[in-house]
Amino acid sequence: MSSGIFSYKRKELKQKDVGLIMQQPYFYGDLSLLDNININYLFSKKVNNKTIEKYAKMLQISGILRQKASLCSGGEKARANLLRGLLLEKPIILIDEPTAHLDSDNSHIVASILYEKSKEKIIIVTTHERQFFNFENTVFLTMDEGRLYEN
Repeated sequence: MSSGIFSYKRKELKQKDVGLIMQQPYFYGDLSLLDNININYLFSKKVNNKTIEKYAKMLQISGILRQKASLCSGGEKARANLLRGLLLEKPIILIDEPTAHLDSDNSHIVASILYEKSKEKIIIVTTHERQFFNFENTVFLTMDEGRLYEN
């Protein structure tokens, strides 16, 4: 099947309803993390700085937002990338390997944030680290030979 309608709570969802957060964070190295985050919003609505600071505090990157991206570690960039994606305010967030560049403590923080967001949004996570996402109402799917299976 190559066509159809995807709906949630009787509302048809479109491609524009999906926010995609890729595993590999891309930042302009000469710009600060904050400037890199704000670049996404040059031609759209202004991002609320209080919201940025709230997520930065939760992700423990408040102190490095003004640091050049080229000076940040992979884990710091990964958390800033998640912050950038959460600001999109889409009803569905598809996130690829959100804990890939993180230590255990930061992985738990990221998983907890995504769990909280899942109470108001559809959160779809691809991961090899299932232990961080073992929350109530979580559905685990495994792909085998191009087919998805619930397990």
